Formats: sequence, C-alpha cells, structure tokens
Amino acid sequence: MLLLIAPMMLADDDVRVSVEGAQFVLDARDAIEEGVLAVGVWESVGIVNPGEFRASVVMSLRRADLTIEQVPFELAAKETRVIRIDRLFAASAAGGTISFRSTQRVLMFGYANAAITPAAATTSKRRSVRSGSPPALVHRTVVLAASKDNTLYATGDGSISNGKGAHLFAGANAAGTLRRALLAFDVTSQIPPGSTVTRVALTLHVSKSLAGTQTMKLHRVTADWGEGTSNAGTFRDGIGVSSQNGDATWLHTFFPNQRWSTVGGDFDATPDASADALTDVAWESPAMIARVQQWLDQPSTNFGWIVIGKESDPVTSKQFEARESANATTRPALTIEFNARP
Repeated sequence: MLLLIAPMMLADDDVRVSVEGAQFVLDARDAIEEGVLAVGVWESVGIVNPGEFRASVVMSLRRADLTIEQVPFELAAKETRVIRIDRLFAASAAGGTISFRSTQRVLMFGYANAAITPAAATTSKRRSVRSGSPPALVHRTVVLAASKDNTLYATGDGSISNGKGAHLFAGANAAGTLRRALLAFDVTSQIPPGSTVTRVALTLHVSKSLAGTQTMKLHRVTADWGEGTSNAGTFRDGIGVSSQNGDATWLHTFFPNQRWSTVGGDFDATPDASADALTDVAWESPAMIARVQQWLDQPSTNFGWIVIGKESDPVTSKQFEARESANATTRPALTIEFNARP
C-alpha cells in the first residue's frame, strides 16, 4: 500500500500534512504529546514527525491498568513510519490499547482495509515546550529501600505477626507451617512522573536457612496491608509474636478488623518473577519493569509484592533480612533504572 504524506509549512505555528488527499493542520511548536489508540480498529499504526527536530517516541501496549510491553524508537525530522500492529509488539495486542508518548508534536494515524484515517480515537494531551529543541532524556538509577515489610504466619486466627522485626520469612518450616513475606516500595518518592522504567531488580539477603536452594516467586499484592509495631526479636522470630494494631497477618490486612479476601493474602496468581534463593536472591524480569511502570503511573495500585516459596514440602523456608535489619547493606533493595527528562 502506498502512503503519500507531504508536509508543507503554512505559518510559524502550523504544519499541514496531506495523507492521500486528506489534510490536517498541526501545531508545529515543540510539545510533549500523549494519546491512546484502540486496538482492533486498525491493522497498522503510523506516526508522522512534522517538526524540525528528532522525536523520541515510546509506544506501550496496555491491558486494563497494566503495561504489557513498551517499544521505544526515534523519528527523524519530517520522518514518517508505518508499523503493522501485529509486528509492533511481541505480545498479542488483542483486548488492549496502544498508548504513545513523544517528546514533541506528532501526528498519529491508522489504516485498515486500504483506508487511512487520522486516529480520531486518539485522545491527545499536549503541553508546550518553549525550548528550541526537545529536551534529551537522561538515564538514571535509584536504589529504593522498602517502605514497609512484614511476614504472614499461617494461623487460624491471625494472632501472629512481626511488623517491626528484623527478619522476613517465606516457605514452610519444619512442621510444614507456611510463611509469606510482604514488601512494598514507594517508587514515586525518587522517580519523576512521566519517566520510562527500563530495568528493575529486587534483592533480598538470606541470613538463615535449613534448606538448600529453593525457588521463590514474586507476586503482585492486590490489597493494601500494614506494618504494625509487633517485634519478635532476632532469635525466635520464625514463630512470630502477638499481632498489634495495624499489622498484616494470615487473615488480616490491618489487624484486628480489616481482612484479606483470601486467607494468606490477596495477590495475582501469575508471578512477576521467580528466582532461586540460597544466599542473596535477586528477582529481575520484564514483568517487574511493567509492574513498576504501572506503580509509577498509577500510585494507587502499588501494594508491593509477596514472596512465596515452596509450600508443598516442609523445611523449605528462608529467613531474609528485613528493612529493620541492623546491617544496612543487607536490607531489601529495589534497583530501578529509568529514562527521565532533565
């Protein structure tokens, strides 16, 4: 299919672009552009950069509140690019939406069955950038400490917790009783809004274990939970201590009155990552990048992760250093790399 796109200057602030006979007037001032294009309407998506400067663009595939995949690329001045939707992302776009961000004003359009249409389904937001060229993105790295953590001890009444304890536990103890570790991180505290997350890694330090290498899975928690003042000390905290107000327990999000929908915690069935735990354990995956991006864009969805070990056999539990550990170098650490505007 032949695309005829011929931009021509009108006035200082306008560019008219002709797409097979249809003309559209654009604001030519440098701007930050955002929008959403519904999947299922178009076979392909195209982008025109009518400006005098290179545009950095990030296309994102989203389902509900979750970013599944992101594809960054650049458009030279006056460049047009057309990409088939089924080749844009590795994942299927069925049931999702495509959103985009650009460092300056761009024209988004789609076509299906040989018909080209400006993306009328696209809702754009723009704020002017008064500089003569778009700002370059800056790559940054931050290491976040946990904002809260706790251990869920399997009990019938939710009477045990360890909110301020120095250790976390996950897996099954010698008696086969289950433990699950909760952690949360405030990603908006050090990452500017609008940043693009490129790498995420969570590291925990194993300080005690009776088992060999065990696989630990990281699941997104779907309900808020608490870290109360309970503290089981450092020698017998594997059995926990009496729950205090605001503690998360096997039954409670906040002891004593607020409860999980499911005993043992509310979390996604599909893990964001898996890793083998022996001494230090580090989780890193594309799903974690998407998750942290979601938490950055929608902070109200951030309830952290739950660490779940092998629960079908006894003697699989691991003791991890918590955020209250006396050794700052062994506390939970979330490393995030991202691109941001200066």
